[in-house]
Amino acid sequence: MRIRALQQRIRVGAQSVAALRQLQQYAQGRFRAGQATDYDVQDVAAKLSAMQALQATWQAQADGYARNLAVLLGVPAQGFTIPPSPVDALDTIPAAPAGTLPLAVLNRRLMCAHKNMW
Repeated sequence: MRIRALQQRIRVGAQSVAALRQLQQYAQGRFRAGQATDYDVQDVAAKLSAMQALQATWQAQADGYARNLAVLLGVPAQGFTIPPSPVDALDTIPAAPAGTLPLAVLNRRLMCAHKNMW
């Protein structure tokens, strides 16, 4: 599940990088027109750089999880990739389990423990 969350972060981060690049061009255009300060341009550049660094960090974490999964599956980690899921696993919430409630499980365990004591 963590790798799917990281894949989602990477997708959203890529959209953020694209938006920041457009904002950087806009800020540079305003600076050349005399409507913005150098601080504005540098601020957008710093935000873009920070987002790109986050992207690299998230990708490294996802690669690490993929390597761990490859080892657990017994396949070579070099060519192992996890394809993107056609369904957003984080968007769909599974139904609550039906059947036994936690209180019923505890009561059953207490009854068994009580029987074993006598």
